[in-house]
Amino acid sequence: FTERFGTQTPAQQRAANSQAMVSSKQIAEFVAFTRLGIESEFAYGDVVIDELVCEDAPRPQSACQQLLIDDVIITFDGRPTPTLPSLIDVVSAKKPGDVVAIEVLRGGAEEPTTVQVELIAAPDDSGRTIIGIMPRDTRTVKTPFEIGIDTDSIGGPSGGLAFTLALLDELSSGSLTGGTKVAVTGTINGDETVGAIGAVRQKAVAARAAGARLFLIPASQSAADITAARKIGGATMRVETVATLQDALDILQQIGGDPFVSATPND
Repeated sequence: FTERFGTQTPAQQRAANSQAMVSSKQIAEFVAFTRLGIESEFAYGDVVIDELVCEDAPRPQSACQQLLIDDVIITFDGRPTPTLPSLIDVVSAKKPGDVVAIEVLRGGAEEPTTVQVELIAAPDDSGRTIIGIMPRDTRTVKTPFEIGIDTDSIGGPSGGLAFTLALLDELSSGSLTGGTKVAVTGTINGDETVGAIGAVRQKAVAARAAGARLFLIPASQSAADITAARKIGGATMRVETVATLQDALDILQQIGGDPFVSATPND
C-alpha cells in the first residue's frame, strides 16, 4: 500500500483524488475562458498540506515528523501566510537548517497548533530552501458566470484536457468534433500543456468499448503506453498523442471538426 499510495490513508487518498478533480475543472475553466477571450483569473485559497517530503531517516524536527497531511499553514516564523505565494516569499528568505515556528490548523480545530520545523534544501536544487511539503492546489477561478461540470463521484486530474475541449465546444460556434465520437484523456496546465496520466491502457479499452473513433492521449506517456493504446485501438479507433491544447484542436479539425474561431459564448 505504501509503495502505491505513500503515507496517505485510504480516506486521505480519496480526498486527494477528489481535490485533484476539482483542481482539474478549475484549470480547464481558466484555460478555456482565456481561449474564448472571457475574463477570468485564479484566486488562491488556503495553504493545505497534500504530501510530506520524507527522507529515509527524517530528522526529529523535519516537516515529515512535525506536520500532517491536511494541516492548514496559517503563519510561518510569525508572519501570516494566507496563500501559497505569501508562504513561498517568506520561506525563500530562510536557509536550509533554520528552525522556524509554523502555526497550523489541524483536524478541524479552531485554535492553531504551533510546531518547530527544521527547513531543508530542495532535492533538485541545494540552494533553494523548502519546508518539505507538497501543497494542495486550492486555487479557484473567478469567472463572469457560473460553469458546472458534473463528474459524479469520479476523482483524479486526468479529465483536464477533456473538460477544456468540452467547454470550448459548448461556448463557441460549430462542433469541434464534427460529429465524430472522440475520447480524450490527459491533464491540462495553465499554459495549455497536456500532462501524462495513469492507466492509459485501461482507458483505451474503455474508449474503444464506448465506440470512440478517435482517442487523444498525452504525448508525454511512455512509449510502451502509446504503443499499447494504439494496439488496443486497432483499426476501429485512431489513437493520437497531443502535447498541447492546440495539438488537440488541430487533430479535431483534421477529422472534420469545425475550426475553433469564436470568442463569444453561445446564446
